[in-house]
Amino acid sequence: MKLESNLPIYTQIIAWVKEQIITGKYTPGYQLPSRRQLAKEWKVNPNTVQKAFKEMEDFGMIVTQPQRPSTITTDTQLITQLKYESIDQAIENLVDVLIPMDLQLEDVIQRITKTYQNKKEVLEHD
Repeated sequence: MKLESNLPIYTQIIAWVKEQIITGKYTPGYQLPSRRQLAKEWKVNPNTVQKAFKEMEDFGMIVTQPQRPSTITTDTQLITQLKYESIDQAIENLVDVLIPMDLQLEDVIQRITKTYQNKKEVLEHD
């Protein structure tokens, strides 16, 4: 994980774990390393990792039971919700760029569809 200086570290940790979940790198039930281990790996204060874990627990992204490692939620509806939140944010960012260009929506959708299909073909052949 690469940290940026302009955002709070704990929010970057949350965003990174969320990305691992929505891309399938962290599958439902995946056992996370300890908070101390992650703090050491990311070179951050353990309290910062603890704060991120607490927020993720409160949101339901991870589950922590006493004396056991935290795991990624097995709630597939929540995981789907996280995916759509990410898509919605990406779409909003794209629309912010597109509106001033005054392009036809149909042309933009056609380009998105073509790019999606091309990239998917490449990934399927790798």
